[in-house]
Amino acid sequence: MKAVWIQWRRIVMTGFLGCWVMTGGTGDAVAAISTNSIKFEFLETTPGTHAATAVFTTVQDTILNTGTLTIELTNNSTAAVHSATDILLGVFFNSDVSFLAGGTVVVASGSTTIGGSEVPGKGWQVKTGVSITKDQQTYNSGIAGAGYGVFGPNGNLAQDPVKLDGSDYGIAGSGAVNGNPSVKFPVYQNRLDFTLPYSGTFKMLTSDTIVFQYGTALNEPWFIGTDPIPGSPEPASMTLILIGAGVVVLRRLRRRQARALPEVGTLSGDG
Repeated sequence: MKAVWIQWRRIVMTGFLGCWVMTGGTGDAVAAISTNSIKFEFLETTPGTHAATAVFTTVQDTILNTGTLTIELTNNSTAAVHSATDILLGVFFNSDVSFLAGGTVVVASGSTTIGGSEVPGKGWQVKTGVSITKDQQTYNSGIAGAGYGVFGPNGNLAQDPVKLDGSDYGIAGSGAVNGNPSVKFPVYQNRLDFTLPYSGTFKMLTSDTIVFQYGTALNEPWFIGTDPIPGSPEPASMTLILIGAGVVVLRRLRRRQARALPEVGTLSGDG
């Protein structure tokens, strides 16, 4: 594998939305939604033709144990595209969830379609239960626009899917896309956004890595992000901290309301 400078940078938890329902005056929290985001990125320094980012964001219902994963996948290369090995066609990661039907892919705002106006999800698939090993790490999930002998035969993120058998539906950088038999169209320049519903709990840890896969074969260029910002709390820990804080606040509010109720009753009786 070529020498690369690789880093993935954590974006700290972007927010926590508590949806609390008070039942029977107990003050118990019965629904909670947490959101978390991590940005993976790499830059190839030699020869410098590959660069990409993938922003993973989850919205998790911790009570129903379901959620949505969005992946903003960007090819940041400014070099010209000369072959399929310059096209970003896969991201592999680890998860314990089951992806559900209804996932979608859209061309991000400011990005363009080259060689057609096809719906990108027709040529992409999300899949779990795979086994792809890179740098002695095995990944069990991924999104792919090529089959790699693992995905396919067709896409599953839009109606009327097509066969995953080439570089079409992949993501090009901002450089010129030159004619080459290995480059199939349409391609998208420079970002696709994936929305993937799932059941289970999607966990993202500081020890996680992902794989950016280029080309249509697993032995073509691929890059790993492995360097998290040290000392950042894990998303799960942050969620638990915030849930705990929410429960404390709710209990304090409930106690204040309970203390206030006799006073209100006394005033009503005297009136």
